[in-house]
Amino acid sequence: MWMRLRNTRQRSLNVAAFIKGILEWLSGLLKSEIKQDVKASDAETEDKIRDNFRSTMRDRLRDDESSIRKD
Repeated sequence: MWMRLRNTRQRSLNVAAFIKGILEWLSGLLKSEIKQDVKASDAETEDKIRDNFRSTMRDRLRDDESSIRKD
């Protein structure tokens, strides 16, 4: 009886380790695909659009810093 329970527990651990390995592999695959998509979309953006966005963000940050009240 004890050996049967031990074998069942060992199989459960093996199945859990196998499923965990598959999930880790899938998450790594998805992360790499997302990184490739982001790099591709960054490369396709025109310089003018990027520069305009950056200057807008700089202006907003500068305006936010000047509006902070000092008590």
